[in-house]
Amino acid sequence: MVWPAQLDYMKAVSRTPPVQPMSGLFLILVPLALAAVAIVLGLGLYNLARGGSPERSQELMRWRVILQLVALVVVMTALFFASSG
Repeated sequence: MVWPAQLDYMKAVSRTPPVQPMSGLFLILVPLALAAVAIVLGLGLYNLARGGSPERSQELMRWRVILQLVALVVVMTALFFASSG
């Protein structure tokens, strides 16, 4: 036996949300931005472990901070567009 509340729930779940034009772009941009941060972080750790130059460490740290900002903006923009649909 199916209760009326269950029918409403099943109707709501069965509806597929509309595909937003920006969602495909963010499916590529979000992992790309996160991977860029991870790569620069890994390069910085590698430079630290092998005793590389401090100038190189500073440069990698600056790039990591910039890429983290970019990744944050990309993720927040993706969440904004996902919630506005």
